Amino acid sequence: MSYIRAGHELRDFEGESTSYVFPSGDSRERDKIFVEDYDDTYEDNPSFAQLIINIIRRFFKEEGFEDEEYIEKIKKVLSKKLNVKVRVIK
Repeated sequence: MSYIRAGHELRDFEGESTSYVFPSGDSRERDKIFVEDYDDTYEDNPSFAQLIINIIRRFFKEEGFEDEEYIEKIKKVLSKKLNVKVRVIK
């Protein structure tokens, strides 16, 4: 399962992803898994911000909890620092 896929509408920020980032390698041997990003330079700030949020969400889920309040805090910080617009859900 990818962390972010190119061409998909971003969930939390305005825009469409330009990145494709995913765990690669033999899933049966966790020490042989690595992150593949096709040498992305992460110049598209909305995609980069979404990637960070997606990784945080996945980490939380693996730890067995959710904390959308914290996610909202980080979204605001990323929005300000990277000059990206948070998606408004209607």
